[in-house]
Amino acid sequence: MQFQPEIVVDAFNRRTILTVECIARTGESVEEAVYLRDTFLPDDIEIDDCFFMLARISVVNLWMPGKARGALPDYTASALPILRQHAHEDLKYLERAGLRRAVASWLKSVSDGRPADGSAVEQMLVESGLYEKLRAGYVRDCGR
Repeated sequence: MQFQPEIVVDAFNRRTILTVECIARTGESVEEAVYLRDTFLPDDIEIDDCFFMLARISVVNLWMPGKARGALPDYTASALPILRQHAHEDLKYLERAGLRRAVASWLKSVSDGRPADGSAVEQMLVESGLYEKLRAGYVRDCGR
């Protein structure tokens, strides 16, 4: 079976910039984030060659390209600014599909060229260099 992340962002040249997995949990532990990332990476990938984002209801974790399995996230920020603006469900009842739609909508707004706001989650994108790479990117919601 071919690996298919929940959300993929490709550059104009069709090179994958970012893969995203969404988990409808409120956990925030770094250990859980590392475990989940390693679980989602295909068995034949030891080092990820693009950005990897894990979105949970409470936090978003981001790994830079070139990170091996077991690596700690490079950035962590609250997911609440994304959810308040892009989720169409009550956050108490948000499920995986709703979280995925909210994150995809947020990334689409960034790729459309919207200026970064002052939230920690958007500053995470700016500081990592991902924000600029996402501009004019193509966001694919590959929801399962």
